[in-house]
Amino acid sequence: MTLQIFSFLKGLYNIPARCEKWLRRGNIFYQKGEYARALLFYQKILRRQPQNLPALCNRGNILFFQKKYDEALSDATQMIRFFQNSPLGYSLRGRILLEREDFSSAAADLQTALQLDPDDFWNWNYFSQALQGKGIPAAALEAAFHAVELSGGEDSQQLNLAYALYEISEEKGADFVLPTVQKWHNQYKKNPIVMHSCQSYFADKIPEKASAEYIEKLFDNFAVAFDETLSALDYVAPQKIAAAAAELLPPGAGASMRILDLGCGTGLCAEALAGTLGKGILTGVDLSASMLEKARGKKLYTQLEKMEIEEYLQTSKTIFDLVVAADVLTYFGALEKVFAGVYSVLKKGGFFIFSITQNQQNENNCFLHPSGRFAHTQTYVEKALLYGGFRDIILRKTILRREGKNKVRGWIVSARK
Repeated sequence: MTLQIFSFLKGLYNIPARCEKWLRRGNIFYQKGEYARALLFYQKILRRQPQNLPALCNRGNILFFQKKYDEALSDATQMIRFFQNSPLGYSLRGRILLEREDFSSAAADLQTALQLDPDDFWNWNYFSQALQGKGIPAAALEAAFHAVELSGGEDSQQLNLAYALYEISEEKGADFVLPTVQKWHNQYKKNPIVMHSCQSYFADKIPEKASAEYIEKLFDNFAVAFDETLSALDYVAPQKIAAAAAELLPPGAGASMRILDLGCGTGLCAEALAGTLGKGILTGVDLSASMLEKARGKKLYTQLEKMEIEEYLQTSKTIFDLVVAADVLTYFGALEKVFAGVYSVLKKGGFFIFSITQNQQNENNCFLHPSGRFAHTQTYVEKALLYGGFRDIILRKTILRREGKNKVRGWIVSARK
């Protein structure tokens, strides 16, 4: 989710020059997602200026992101008490109440924030979530769509609307959301997020894969809070891939291996592999520059490449001992090309280990879920691997993560060239 940062406006508050400098530095670390370092600067300011609105707001938001809701609520209460005409305290308290599923109180606070600043599209988005929680889905969709319009079609709001449509369609059925989907498509049909998200609602033919433009926009927006968000969803694919690798390879084998991490993201799979196999020669490939920046900071990769996966596999001259892909093939419908690409970069006897989601909707090879992700049948995955030349195929049934309150079922798959 894109971060909201209350920027300091010179001259608006009577803050000493030293506090002004601390605020700027704190905001730099905040934008980078380095919350602990940002907090140090905000704490310094607030010891000297307890009613400093920018520092209160930013500290409250960090505490919120860290799930320290009682502490964040204290900052929100302070803002409401001392700055009654500012929407910031109401917005923060509304988001805390959302997390606590007090949807009526959250909606009331967010409505107050919107009365004070009706053009804040993020608060329209949060208000939409509160309305959805209250069981008013039509109004929730209307608020989410309004957030998109107010933002000028910003990608973060397109993604929020896509998720609202998905959740409400799961509860009320696709027919309930179709008027909004059609309006959305007509108004923003050139946006890759909109195009992909609409496919599952009325496409005559399922695409072979999500477009590169969609993937790049999705994960550039998701990068800052990626690790924390997936941890909250009990995402375990990297750890289970690493465990499968440890079963197939001797201890410490990673130190002498060339490993390819497809769709490496922020490096979660690299961290898990380093813990089980040891640190080796590791190449990561991803389309999102923002995700790669976070992966680079973990200092686990020998090389990082910004490239579409199939393109990389077709052009790579490097031969790998192990190829892994955690929660990556969920953005591919047809698997034959990517499997052939992996086969071409593996040495003989090398392993391909990946996670894949189970298609529980129909008997087709794959299903494009309203979430924008593909799910596959076991029979299709096995046939595609055999067709690609792989042998010794093992599918380990598992829970990959949660999606809302639902468990996402799938497999950790290993295959040998």
